[in-house]
Amino acid sequence: MERDIFEEDPKFGGEKEKEDVSFGQSFGYIFQGVGNLFKGIWQVLLKKFGINLLILLMLLLAVFFGSWYMLKQKAPEPVAANITCPEPQNCSSCCPECPTKVEYINVTQNMIYYKCKDGRLVTSEDECKANYPDISSADVITDNDVTFSIDRLDYSFEGNSSARLSKINYTIINKKDTRIMPTIAVKVYDVWSSEVLKEEPKFFISTGEIVDSENWMQVSKGINIYIADKSNKIRFELRNTLPDPDESIAAIVKTIG
Repeated sequence: MERDIFEEDPKFGGEKEKEDVSFGQSFGYIFQGVGNLFKGIWQVLLKKFGINLLILLMLLLAVFFGSWYMLKQKAPEPVAANITCPEPQNCSSCCPECPTKVEYINVTQNMIYYKCKDGRLVTSEDECKANYPDISSADVITDNDVTFSIDRLDYSFEGNSSARLSKINYTIINKKDTRIMPTIAVKVYDVWSSEVLKEEPKFFISTGEIVDSENWMQVSKGINIYIADKSNKIRFELRNTLPDPDESIAAIVKTIG
């Protein structure tokens, strides 16, 4: 009787394989494998706790700084509307978005000044001229650019023939280029002669003040001059005492009798 040599070999079907595993057992094996996987991951996490904690902190820091950076960014500015501005205007409410026209006026003016003799700087030559007083007296004379007037002469009679001068008002206007120190030399005489001219004055009227160029002075001064004969002439001679000898400027002759 023939016998198959492979009959007894399990690989060739000598013996029947074990029966197939049931479906429930296979599903149990799957759950067991998943559990083993999570168990292994958990063990790894426990063994490398420091590294994992560091990674976690780095992730938290990254999230924090990322959020802070995003909040810090400025919102985009709104895009201005395309406005066509008219010619710049002086009215700012006409077009609030447009520039306002501002006019600057820079005027360069050449000014000419005049220096007066007293040192003042003025814009007109006329300003250097003094506002000289008006003279209404009949006893006035102008000589050598100096005007001399006797505006008032007060006197009184003493007895039948004599008189006394008590007060004099006079004006001096100096239009010379130089200043003067005026004094009034008074002579009383009957007839003018060379001898009278050489005689020294008996009386002087002075304030001791200086009258600058293009200036003037008005004086009211009490005097006490005795006139023996009221019919005699009285000569008031204006002199400048700054030079030496005195400079004679002008003279006025009056009578009171």
